[in-house]
Amino acid sequence: MVADAIAQYMGKSKAEEMDFWTGEEFRRFIDSVMNKRLSYMAFMTLYWTGMRLGELLALNPKDVDLEKRTIAITKSYQRLGKKDVITSTKDIESKRVITIPEFLAADIKDYM
Repeated sequence: MVADAIAQYMGKSKAEEMDFWTGEEFRRFIDSVMNKRLSYMAFMTLYWTGMRLGELLALNPKDVDLEKRTIAITKSYQRLGKKDVITSTKDIESKRVITIPEFLAADIKDYM
């Protein structure tokens, strides 16, 4: 009974089908934006962490711990009306600390 209630709460009743890139498709794409540093860093971070775009756009240097190789997700960017707004994450479960690969930490350090 409780499990049914939890299952009904999670996700949409009719989830939309999602397409994912294969590893090879991502490598081809990331190679094509290699010379666009901001795009390269954004897509590398999104790909290797799984964070949402709004979470990426709300990041600041204090959220990144290069020694521990982590990124703290505590807020999200939204465009409400004609205003840019930083809000708390979608829900309490969305607040998290993501461990990042060593190569991504090195790229982020160089970028910052």
